[in-house]
Amino acid sequence: MNTVIKVGAILHNEHGQILLIKERYEKGGELKWNIIKGTYDNAGETLADCVRREIKEEAGITVDKVELRQIYHYGNTADIAKILFIFSAVVLSKDASMSSVEDQKNRGEDIVNFQWFSKEELKLIPKQDFIAPYVFTAIKELDNILEKTPVKIMNIME
Repeated sequence: MNTVIKVGAILHNEHGQILLIKERYEKGGELKWNIIKGTYDNAGETLADCVRREIKEEAGITVDKVELRQIYHYGNTADIAKILFIFSAVVLSKDASMSSVEDQKNRGEDIVNFQWFSKEELKLIPKQDFIAPYVFTAIKELDNILEKTPVKIMNIME
């Protein structure tokens, strides 16, 4: 069995809004809402560093208070397990900017837009408009996720 480790970010700003990206999951597929996320594929960085990097790559945003909030196990194949670590982060920089089409293509991404949503607006987005059920679940559990005490991560890099 192979394991894929992913990190995801629930970004919130000083107005309590949450950032979602709109992307095409598969070539020619529909556009869906997603959180910023990526694959943990560099053993030299911590999970928190990985999520900071993904946020910077995908939205050009600098963040603070990166805290682990939830862990999801997903996937439906017997030979690949996927573990998603969901972090919350507070936005420091105000100007979000998508990476270039070429940079996205090199990373296998197709992000076309991002948008800030109030918690009330998020509740109005139907499940089928999210890229995956676990993203819908994370967004619907947003209040619980952000109110919980963050999970402590012990980074012992030797």
